[in-house]
Amino acid sequence: YAASAHPAPDRAPLAGEVEADVCVVGGGIAGCSTALFLAERGYKVVLLEAANALGGQVRLAAEASWRRDLIGIVDWRAHELEHLGVDIRLDEPVEAIEFNGRRATGVRTGRGVTTADAVIVNADFAHAVTSLIPARLRRKWSDKRVAEMKYSCSTFMLYLGVEGSYDVD
Repeated sequence: YAASAHPAPDRAPLAGEVEADVCVVGGGIAGCSTALFLAERGYKVVLLEAANALGGQVRLAAEASWRRDLIGIVDWRAHELEHLGVDIRLDEPVEAIEFNGRRATGVRTGRGVTTADAVIVNADFAHAVTSLIPARLRRKWSDKRVAEMKYSCSTFMLYLGVEGSYDVD
């Protein structure tokens, strides 16, 4: 499969302020799937990934010679995201989630700010909670509680700034 995959196009780094309906933090398989789901429904999505490629743990697993086929899962999503116009920013680690009161309004990177109506964090939970969200806004997730947690390989997503329910179909 790798021989037939199309390389990801070069993308300009974030510069200044970018606006989106939704900002997805983390370009692993869950982040890509989330961005894809939203883009298919017409939302303007910005996907920020700290690494230089999408895929997260799936990309890591695909490095094993007997699991190289896994990368097709990531490549297909990347192609669909590109086709749907998702603004994918690689090498774009998030430094902080911006808040207005308790409502997330965007994210800040070293290159600029992405403002959004909703922020979805699909990045590593322990890191994201303790380093991106100010302690004063984390009623249930103190640094101590996060440090004492036992983690599994399942996905944990934070939906910040989303209030109520939305019909996405």
